[in-house]
Amino acid sequence: MYNTLCLLHVRLPIPNQPEYIRAALTAGKHVLSEKPVAENVIDAQELITWYHSDIDDKKVIWSVAENFRYLNSFDYAREQISRLGRVLGFTVKVYLRPEPGDKYLGTRCFQQYSDYY
Repeated sequence: MYNTLCLLHVRLPIPNQPEYIRAALTAGKHVLSEKPVAENVIDAQELITWYHSDIDDKKVIWSVAENFRYLNSFDYAREQISRLGRVLGFTVKVYLRPEPGDKYLGTRCFQQYSDYY
């Protein structure tokens, strides 16, 4: 069992999230947080500005669990699947194939556990 925490998924009441997001990022941990990231726009903008100015985003990645950025992919998949006719079942396999120079390849977590990717 690994005793190194690489990523923290922050799923707390909204007023508490910014404190834990900052703490984890400051500790060098990758963060996936839920939306909204703060109680109000001002606090959210302050947190985002802090991340971009004080954290090296090439080494420590913060992402917000927001699916809308993938909607075009979902729409395309739905269109392609609709051409098949009636679908009775399916299996999905996902493979991580990052390109050379991808920011995730440079993270300590990825390099340490790359045999699992």
